[in-house]
Amino acid sequence: MPDESNRVFEVVCKGCSRFLMTVERLRDPEIELVVDHLHACSASEPLGEAPMLGTIMRGLRVRAVDRQMNTSVPPNQAGVTEKRESR
Repeated sequence: MPDESNRVFEVVCKGCSRFLMTVERLRDPEIELVVDHLHACSASEPLGEAPMLGTIMRGLRVRAVDRQMNTSVPPNQAGVTEKRESR
């Protein structure tokens, strides 16, 4: 079983399959970015003005990945990922 400190989560939109971020945890700032994407994503189900967390999560695919083995981050998203991990 991987060491918990080396695990991060890859977040992908179910509607358009776009990679959104890699995070240690989904905190308020990350949730806000996800909600913004889901509101803008034409392939996603419409969200209300103040969606509940369960509604938000239904629009996402989240999977645990090993920090050292995380090679699925697109090059144009690497800066976002690094900034998130350094918090």
